[in-house]
Amino acid sequence: MHIDRDALDDHKNLLIIDDLLAPGGTVIAALDLIRKFEAKNVVGAGFFVNLPALGGLEKLENLGIKSKYLVEF
Repeated sequence: MHIDRDALDDHKNLLIIDDLLAPGGTVIAALDLIRKFEAKNVVGAGFFVNLPALGGLEKLENLGIKSKYLVEF
């Protein structure tokens, strides 16, 4: 995963949006990347699809990330 050093310069509160939440690896990698920037606050995460059997939502809850999704399978 990659982000330009200045991509978040004018932003403090961030919302992560992804199409699919499965085991949560992608969104956790995004959180780890964002934490390398100073003064950034992830206010939550949103997904189109959640696959609850894979445990991603629970991992995010344990990290204190509020998450919403449209459908689950």
